Amino acid sequence: MYAASGVTVAVRGKVLLDSVDLDLAPGKVTVLIGPNGAGKSTLLGVMAGGRRATAGRVTLHGRALPAWPPAELAAMRSVLSQSVGVAFAFRVDEVVRLGLAAGVPRQRADGLVGGALERVGLAGFASRDCTTLSGGEQQRVHLARALVQLAAAPGDPCARYLLLDEPTSGLDLAHQLLVVEIARAHARAGGGVLAVLHDLNLAALAADRIVALDRGRIVADGVPGEVITDRLLADTYRVGIRVNVAPPSVFVLPSGLPDARV
Repeated sequence: MYAASGVTVAVRGKVLLDSVDLDLAPGKVTVLIGPNGAGKSTLLGVMAGGRRATAGRVTLHGRALPAWPPAELAAMRSVLSQSVGVAFAFRVDEVVRLGLAAGVPRQRADGLVGGALERVGLAGFASRDCTTLSGGEQQRVHLARALVQLAAAPGDPCARYLLLDEPTSGLDLAHQLLVVEIARAHARAGGGVLAVLHDLNLAALAADRIVALDRGRIVADGVPGEVITDRLLADTYRVGIRVNVAPPSVFVLPSGLPDARV
């Protein structure tokens, strides 16, 4: 189990997360939703080990995250950050290879890199200069890097977690749906997924479980139909929202302007 317990993050007196508990289960896609500033990316960063909590702790298989050697931790969880970019003229395949641990045989490495690029819709891009790609294409290069990192790891896939911070933000509709399918496939294979998504319809489509945050606290936690309701979304986002149902999930339509008093 991958779990946060009593996690609080405060910066210069401002509380970003307030005693948050969250556990991730293998075989499930957990999606964090909530307005800007709710604490979603902060929570994912603490869960990933890239951000220090003021109080509380994160454990993986019962062991505190800082106690894991970096190489072992990298074999069990990979992270796609909200902001990705390449400052130098690296080839696409060179960026993806950054997800590989040292010592992976060349032939296997080539197969993993090629397979990951194909999976994210970038077959044939291996030799391209990453800085010449669009923002959405670069985002998918880094997703391929995260996928290679887990694919190359030895052991049980149930021990592997994919952490995605706004993975669809710069993508067109087809590639947004591709990312959703990649997350779902990782869960079907036995891995765990934690994703931050702003698009509530994508969240409902992707998630086994939705966790809603507001002002640094969890305000709802459950299956999409339990969390995505008119009342909860109106209270959380301060805007009129109408939830409807069309198989296979719920979907939402804004029905009013934001409350200017909030």
